[in-house]
Amino acid sequence: MKYLIFVVTLLLLGTSLAKQDDWNFEEANVSVLSKSIDSFIKPNQGSVVLFYGKNKESEKFMNIFLKVSTSYMEDGNEKIKFGVVNVEKEFNIKSKFEIENTPTVIYYQKGLEVAEFLLGKSRSNFEQFLESPTKFPSQPFRGPASWGEDQSLVAHLSNRNFTSFLKLNPYSLVMFYSPNCGHCVKMKPAYSYASIIVRNENIGAFAAVDCSTSKQICTQYNIEGYPTLHLFLNSKIDMAYPGDRSKEDLITFFKENKFVEPLSGNEGSSKEDTNFILSPNLPPNPKSKKNIKEEL
Repeated sequence: MKYLIFVVTLLLLGTSLAKQDDWNFEEANVSVLSKSIDSFIKPNQGSVVLFYGKNKESEKFMNIFLKVSTSYMEDGNEKIKFGVVNVEKEFNIKSKFEIENTPTVIYYQKGLEVAEFLLGKSRSNFEQFLESPTKFPSQPFRGPASWGEDQSLVAHLSNRNFTSFLKLNPYSLVMFYSPNCGHCVKMKPAYSYASIIVRNENIGAFAAVDCSTSKQICTQYNIEGYPTLHLFLNSKIDMAYPGDRSKEDLITFFKENKFVEPLSGNEGSSKEDTNFILSPNLPPNPKSKKNIKEEL
């Protein structure tokens, strides 16, 4: 019996490898990247890179990726370059770009990560992503396994994309958590629900960082307990979330602080500053930061 299972496994692996060998990257105008990846993503022209491995998900999405790249080529659309990296072979790239799962699809410009393709790996979703890579998904999706079955619009960040996300989303609430934290588990449903409300009302963004895998970020911001929630304005910590774990408190806190923008300070500092200026694009808010905190 064990021998039969071993033979079947080898046959399945061989079939998967054969399918990978059938991929015609040149015909689809897709660049196979190794050491050339830095020069590939550096130009002003947008570039999308698929980091793939030996799994069914990578194999399935690769077929979509090649069809879309071929469609762009046939239409004469040169706005985006397409590239692929086999992380099973390119270990240094996998480590340098902090690729944790495959398939991972990232859009780059001027050498910087602009956005990651987060939605279900369908052709229509991928084409929408390429049209507006900086536009966050409008349809709720499932997060990492530790978030269970909850659908949300929480952006799950890592050491790789934390900085770029905050630049694209200057008003964000970030939850630093541990998968093994009971209080975090209890808060996730409310946080997930609130993330959909604030995105649908175009107020800002909710994000989350797993401190068990993204230790660099959590160390930088002196995260000692879980969950810890910080409000970020223009990539800098403005204040810690003082409310409870209810969706009502989360939404109220986020809305009431929307119009408060901090003066320049040191990134990563949690020091409170009662001085603030109003964003020129937003209506004046009669409440000061101090009064908001007192009400909460």
